[in-house]
Amino acid sequence: MSTWWGNIIDQLNALGGQRALDTATALVIFIVVMGLAWFMWRRRSQTQTSHIRSLETEQLRLTAELATLLHRYEIALRGSDVTVFTQDLDLRYTSISNDFLGHKVGEIIDRTDEELIPAESRNDVIEMKRSVFETGQSKDR
Repeated sequence: MSTWWGNIIDQLNALGGQRALDTATALVIFIVVMGLAWFMWRRRSQTQTSHIRSLETEQLRLTAELATLLHRYEIALRGSDVTVFTQDLDLRYTSISNDFLGHKVGEIIDRTDEELIPAESRNDVIEMKRSVFETGQSKDR
């Protein structure tokens, strides 16, 4: 053999015969397989990173859009005669759009119906709200 590969094989045979040739062949195959595995891992990693960045960008866009919509909603409510509020299971106000029952918005948050609603209608309102929480069914007064 006069090629460079033939020279390598001749030298390996001279050093250790077939065993050296088998070892060298196995080493070459190992290096090629590891190179392919690394290449495939790297490509997959780049694809996943690109996908994650795309999802993060979309999440930021949707968060900004939601913030804008929420801001518009709050402006519309505050400019209207409609009062929208949320309460936790203890009937503590967690948010409210406008002044309510003679109290400013800042005075209402973290307070309960027992603290805000006049005594003459308090029990009926609290009973109705607790019933809605328990049954999940809306009620009218």
